[in-house]
Amino acid sequence: MRVVFLDIDGVLVTRRSLFGHDERIHRYEFDVCAVNMLLTAQTELGLCFVLSSSWRKIYCHKTLSVMTGLNIIDSTGISSTNRRGDEIQDWLNSNPNVSDYVIIDDEVSDLNDNQLNRTIKTEYADGFLFGHFLKLYELFGEKNE
Repeated sequence: MRVVFLDIDGVLVTRRSLFGHDERIHRYEFDVCAVNMLLTAQTELGLCFVLSSSWRKIYCHKTLSVMTGLNIIDSTGISSTNRRGDEIQDWLNSNPNVSDYVIIDDEVSDLNDNQLNRTIKTEYADGFLFGHFLKLYELFGEKNE
């Protein structure tokens, strides 16, 4: 199973997407382009998503799956260290059927050193961009042309 550990703020909800938010058009503040790129990768690469965002404390992963259309299968737990990297590692340890993973996040300071080479770092201002989309394919050993 290929898994993407997904942050929300700084990936799908960004400073840019907040400017484009209009409740008359769309209820949520998600960056539609970012969501659509992840939906494309989900289909083409056979991805599942695990919510590693602080949003997991507010929304059930199933609710966010409905809101975005992404196949969000679970959320990471909250570790005693409160470090995202430890929470991701705990989830991986509990799910040995994972063949490969990538982390998408705008904050990498609380990831473990051995996870950084599997991480796509975004910025809060613009979130998940086309270059990140291409990097996602590369990290999973695939090409997108």
